[in-house]
Amino acid sequence: HVASRLAVGVEKSHQKRGVAKAIFSEAEKIWQLMNICRVEFTVITENQPAINLYLKLGYQIEGERKHSALKADGGFYDEYYMAKIL
Repeated sequence: HVASRLAVGVEKSHQKRGVAKAIFSEAEKIWQLMNICRVEFTVITENQPAINLYLKLGYQIEGERKHSALKADGGFYDEYYMAKIL
């Protein structure tokens, strides 16, 4: 079995227009053709709109990374590990 990691970002001016959903939809088609059976990524825990979308698309929260990403002000973000078996 093959697994894949994913990094997606959508410019703020294009958010809430279905862009991320379309990216995931097309990517999942490609992954299935490539026999990738698992996709995983992290998402900042404060990014509730993205988390809601990922859950809606069938991804699950598998764990949490504490202080894993640096904020511009010098603080830290926590991130969720998310994954989906295709």
